[in-house]
Amino acid sequence: MLTPIEPEWLPIQQMPAEIAGNLQLWIAMQTSLTEQLRKLGAFQVKVLQEYWGNATTAENHALSIPDSEKSWQRDVVLLLNGVPVIVAHSLIPLSMVEDPTLELKQLGTRSLGEIIFTELHGARELLEYANLTAEHYLFILAKPFIEKQNKNLYARRSIIKVKQHQLLINEVFLPSIEVCKPC
Repeated sequence: MLTPIEPEWLPIQQMPAEIAGNLQLWIAMQTSLTEQLRKLGAFQVKVLQEYWGNATTAENHALSIPDSEKSWQRDVVLLLNGVPVIVAHSLIPLSMVEDPTLELKQLGTRSLGEIIFTELHGARELLEYANLTAEHYLFILAKPFIEKQNKNLYARRSIIKVKQHQLLINEVFLPSIEVCKPC
């Protein structure tokens, strides 16, 4: 198995000014993306896959879990008025999945962000961004939802703390979101 190429994650404060205005707003947003998307129109979550798997070394490091520990991984596409706008790759460590008070493994088409921020009162502890190129695994995950060939996409990743647990959410912003201004 090939080791996926990890993007260079940088603090959100280092985001360059040349990133399009609306896209900058989406990337730097501290609140739930789901909440903002619901304000703009019909919101939907399409689950691509859910599975137990090994995270990348960088993802494990961000979550402070050993490389040998598998995590519950969930890949979804977020749609606004039927148009894909964000692809998300979430990692939930075993300890969090096993916590019976959280019930995170049976989400179905519910938004993880909505549950984390609204129902479980999670707090964002880290927010970083990356400029993805075609060889990055997150770009590859988003590629089926890009109409034209893009040379790069922007993504962000967040560590969210819920109770004594942490989870990691990677969000790739598709070109279609650039015309959407958050409320």
